[in-house]
Amino acid sequence: MTSGSLHGSRRDNHNHSVSRAACHCCKRRKIGSKREVRRIPIIGSKVESIPADDYSWKKHGEKKVAGSPFPRVYYKCNSGDGCPARKRVELALTDSKMLLVTYDREHHH
Repeated sequence: MTSGSLHGSRRDNHNHSVSRAACHCCKRRKIGSKREVRRIPIIGSKVESIPADDYSWKKHGEKKVAGSPFPRVYYKCNSGDGCPARKRVELALTDSKMLLVTYDREHHH
């Protein structure tokens, strides 16, 4: 008996042709989600000084970005119940005086 037959193979045990929707290992970007990237100049001396927009946002995480001393910050829309809109803010790698604000999905309120 070989070690391959003891442990099996993912390819042998996992059949994508059955149902892609139920497959937990196939991560796919949601079709139809709107994404908009805005370049916003930093006002003042603080990177945290993100310009206000028309919505209320709740911070729900941050992630360290390679090559940047500042983390990427993730926000969820807090203006309406169950709103799927998301926003992430990070310092532009090419221009340290510019923020990249990426809006994902549309507001439902």
